[in-house]
Amino acid sequence: MPYDTAAFESLSASELDAFKQKDGKLHLFSNIACPYGHRALWTAVEVNAPFHVIEVSLANPPPAYSDKFNRYGTVPYLLSNGNPIYESAIIAQYLDTKFGNGEIFRRNNPEEAALAQLAAAKFEAGPLYQLLRKFTDENVAELKESLAEVEAVYRINGAEYRSQGPYLLGNTLSNTEILTATVLFRFEIVLKHYHNFDLLTDFPLLAAALAAVKTRSAFQQTIREPQVYIDMYAKFVNNEAELDGFKQKDGKVHLFNNIICPFGHRALWTAVEANAPFHVVEVSLADMPAAYIERFNRFGTVPYLLSNGTPIYESAIIAQYLDTKFGNGEIFRHHDPEEAALSQLAAAKFEVGPFYQDENVEALKETLTDVETIYRVHAAAYRSSGPFLLGSKLGGAEILIVPFLFRFEILLKHYRNIDLLSGFPLLQAVLAAARTRSAFQDTIRDAQFYIDAYAKYANK
Repeated sequence: MPYDTAAFESLSASELDAFKQKDGKLHLFSNIACPYGHRALWTAVEVNAPFHVIEVSLANPPPAYSDKFNRYGTVPYLLSNGNPIYESAIIAQYLDTKFGNGEIFRRNNPEEAALAQLAAAKFEAGPLYQLLRKFTDENVAELKESLAEVEAVYRINGAEYRSQGPYLLGNTLSNTEILTATVLFRFEIVLKHYHNFDLLTDFPLLAAALAAVKTRSAFQQTIREPQVYIDMYAKFVNNEAELDGFKQKDGKVHLFNNIICPFGHRALWTAVEANAPFHVVEVSLADMPAAYIERFNRFGTVPYLLSNGTPIYESAIIAQYLDTKFGNGEIFRHHDPEEAALSQLAAAKFEVGPFYQDENVEALKETLTDVETIYRVHAAAYRSSGPFLLGSKLGGAEILIVPFLFRFEILLKHYRNIDLLSGFPLLQAVLAAARTRSAFQDTIRDAQFYIDAYAKYANK
């Protein structure tokens, strides 16, 4: 990314208060999932503004954000040399005016500015959210009517530009795209995923504009992979009937999970390793749906599995179940009781608590020493055959331990400058080997994702 970003919760009160001073700097409070925040972020990169981002959780907004900064509790919000700027369209225009000579918002061409404003004014986001929540013929018709209005502005009002390029103003990016493409980009992904609906099939000019936007470097630098939006927009989907169907004897495997959670990762990684025919239902931990606890997992934890309607609880149990059912028990060594016992010993000596306890480095080192010793002493016979506890064979020990080592190696280095596995060469080798596995790579995110997600635990 061409800009620095930090989670709101990771910053101290004094650091946050300093942003309100006349410091000559740009502080953009935003959220990577939000299309409105994206308007400001994309514009800032397009015009080469010297800014940084403070990521604000929308699922669990910090009270200090609305109390001390934006009383509306929305994103984006900009502090420019201490001056507060509100609302996405206003912030985008401000950034373009201050750093881009007003080129995007066509400040020096009132006719083009008026045309761009018309297209933006005819664009309505409401029908998109309405269709995502409830997929009905009526809502589809309403959305198409809304998009048809914008398509008509491109086709009729912007007719003279149609031979020059895909944007409303031909080859010139304008505020029309800034204010519409960020929304279309997300909903093209999520409507296809959740409802198998092709958003822009009937709107070739809007489709061409979005395709052109996607090729822009500034746009590419301000987006995430599709799964991020799929996960973050799950809360808008009204799929109660579909969820109830998961509890039936349907012959399917439904894994309720959260991509951030290391416990959930145990089950997810095993499912991929064992080639289980599963799908994931992403459950927010920051804003857990009441229906999840009331109708599915009364413990309110992830992972949780429904296999042909049968509920399976707890990460270690779910991982072992998936390995037994789809992997012939190879990972958890069901056919070799000695190796199974050795794997269980390593997992039993691994304690999660010290990872989350601030200023408890000694307890963390103690648990890692216990596990390292099992790899070195108890599993000495396997040390020459590979890095895993059982040599070249991935075992239950790695499934239950590595998801934590992976996350906290990143987090402790970033937030505490602690090299987690320094002094533990065997665990280092295990983590390195796990990272090379295709199934592991398919079930993780980039480092910054975890840094942002765990900021609330950092207590900085």
